[in-house]
Amino acid sequence: MNLKGGALIIGSLFWQDYRDNKNDSKDKKRKEWRDKHLDMTSAKDVVVPIRYGRFSSKDGGTYTMVFDNSLNRDQYGVAKAVGFEKSDLDVKDIVNIVKNLSNVEGGDHPNFIKGSSAWCVCGILFNPELSDEDKNSLRDRWEIEMKKNGDGYKVFINKPELYSMTKSGELDIPWPEGLDDLDFLLATSTRPRDEKGDNRIIPPKEIAEYIPNREYVIPNIMSGIRTFQDEEVLNRYLKALSHDWKKDDIGEKGLIAFEHYYNLEKFYKNLPNFKEVVENAGNAVVPNNTTGCDNNKTMFAGHQNRVGKKRCQDGAELLLQAPFYEALEKAKSFEDIFEITEEVKTKVFGLGDLWSYDTAQRIGLAKSYYPKAVYLQTGTLLGAKELVKRGLVDGKALRGQRSVPQTVFSKVFRDLPCYMIENLLCVGHNQKWFT
Repeated sequence: MNLKGGALIIGSLFWQDYRDNKNDSKDKKRKEWRDKHLDMTSAKDVVVPIRYGRFSSKDGGTYTMVFDNSLNRDQYGVAKAVGFEKSDLDVKDIVNIVKNLSNVEGGDHPNFIKGSSAWCVCGILFNPELSDEDKNSLRDRWEIEMKKNGDGYKVFINKPELYSMTKSGELDIPWPEGLDDLDFLLATSTRPRDEKGDNRIIPPKEIAEYIPNREYVIPNIMSGIRTFQDEEVLNRYLKALSHDWKKDDIGEKGLIAFEHYYNLEKFYKNLPNFKEVVENAGNAVVPNNTTGCDNNKTMFAGHQNRVGKKRCQDGAELLLQAPFYEALEKAKSFEDIFEITEEVKTKVFGLGDLWSYDTAQRIGLAKSYYPKAVYLQTGTLLGAKELVKRGLVDGKALRGQRSVPQTVFSKVFRDLPCYMIENLLCVGHNQKWFT
């Protein structure tokens, strides 16, 4: 057996570094698993039947992702398929990967079935083209491993359909399109349950209600992990940003904003070298929203229309020269990058605050550096002032500031990433969501 496989990831395993404690600097279990086993550069978006369906009581409770093969095709969501670093795997290799995967999902044990309640089961999905011999060999080993947790196995085997799996531990979902180069996918499937323990489609209102308790739904959306309910969930959640924010399309606008940043980040991470990152960022080059992240289909960012291409080009040329370029290469945070673009802004008449912020953001995305404060460009400041009028923001905190901490804003705002707060304040003002 000499197989090539990957992981099918539908939640926090894709983006969260810790397993148990966010504040424990030594807890990097999920990142360590990814670093050891996955080639993250191979990550692909794949369409699979997923939804929010398991209530997790940790940190006040939130709804997490489950597989659900009862969904209609038009209800399928988007997950991540990530190839393994090792491409010539045998049964022993695969079992070892799964045991490590089981450990990072929770609890300090490597069982294929987690706990006596079988709250989570490690499963496998076969490429239809894989030989029956290889499939049967893995099925036989899977059954042996699952039975090592006797109590959990009894629970699982009674209703494997709850996990969208067969009794042999196979995921009972279609093989995703675009993965012809892989022989199998590994995934963890959690048992669906609401607060009372029942399995049902969770209404968007309930999903949105629990978002503030724990980082999960928003990072999923930011990472491109999507469900058919996301727009309505965001609509319910974002309306709480204002006492009477009664726009029916706010969820749609919020999802568009997340999609924009997701595509923007993919575009800048996929550029071949840092010089092209800086050059494109300064010239306000962004992926065309209608074509996703194809590097051959770009457009001039609408944010810089007033500045114009010539001034952006002048700014980009300065960024590519010493000492600015060398400083950008050495930058360790968004704030380091922003300090440089702010200086360049002063050397080209008319570039303005928005060019400085947007350019720093584009460069930062390539390095996975994100703002740790909310920056107040003209539109953003106007949006923030509207919140001041409603008593949702202390006006004194904004006075004379180029940026403010998330704590200035109401609870719902504080649960969003800083760049999203900046965007919503700006867009919300322009779209007259506040009036």
